[in-house]
Amino acid sequence: LVPSRGLGDVYKRQDYAKRIGRAFFKYLEADGRQISIIAGATLLAHLCGCLVYFTIANSLDLNIALLSICWIRSGIILATMIPVSAAGVGLREVAAITLLVPIGIDEAHAVGFSLLILIVTPLSVGLIGGVAELYRVIRSN
Repeated sequence: LVPSRGLGDVYKRQDYAKRIGRAFFKYLEADGRQISIIAGATLLAHLCGCLVYFTIANSLDLNIALLSICWIRSGIILATMIPVSAAGVGLREVAAITLLVPIGIDEAHAVGFSLLILIVTPLSVGLIGGVAELYRVIRSN
């Protein structure tokens, strides 16, 4: 038997579900301008991610076009969303090999590319978040 955590957890989950529902319906109420801003921000974020992948590929002399990198990035991200490993390790490498070998990149470089993505992407986001948090703490004091 699983020990009961009490009704507090049930209420927290219900509150969380209600907040998600309210946020979802907020998007349905958005006008065309707001949707354009959201879509533009999403595309800008995707382009920034593509540029990071493109920079990593160029640092390894992989010579892959930016447009191809964007599609490869999408495939790798979709593969790592499958919840079977921590941080998508293994899935990312298989996806990189599957997507890069057909365009002429050998498996070793594909795995190296994938591992650099694993290291650089969370590290850069973490550094940006750390700097923002440090700024917030300094500003509040």
